[in-house]
Amino acid sequence: MQEVIDYVLNLTSEKELPDKVVIVHQLEAIQPTKNVEVLLNNDGHGIAALKGLGYH
Repeated sequence: MQEVIDYVLNLTSEKELPDKVVIVHQLEAIQPTKNVEVLLNNDGHGIAALKGLGYH
């Protein structure tokens, strides 16, 4: 996953594009970068009753 984030970072830098958001549908160990925000989405995985426990 980190390779994808780095790819988006390089692409936005080279093409002088606005900042981007990468949506991750599974939790992984990833590092946000300066121009790429990372949104973790866990709503599509697991039992519905348990998913709500992850929200504060």
